[in-house]
Amino acid sequence: NDVSYEGIRFILHFKMGPVDVSEFQPAIRAWRSQGELMVQFNNILDEKARVRVADATGRLIYQAGSVPTNEMHQSPAHQLTAGIYFITVITESGSWVEKLIW
Repeated sequence: NDVSYEGIRFILHFKMGPVDVSEFQPAIRAWRSQGELMVQFNNILDEKARVRVADATGRLIYQAGSVPTNEMHQSPAHQLTAGIYFITVITESGSWVEKLIW
């Protein structure tokens, strides 16, 4: 199916069958890359977020405010040693927590 909007042509492909709604659920994904902590926002509205990193005891290790959710967040992780961490993202529309084993 072809659809156009303001002179831009889109071609839409529809897949028949069950839809995995988890694809559309707001979520975060955190991982380690070359000594840095990477946080990706999936299906979160284009808004600002607070990112917090706490260790397994709940001690706050890192905090950043006004992080745009429409781009990946990268933070230096030199203060993270081997262990379990919880990355919390807080926006006006909700909060999400991701467990990360470093």
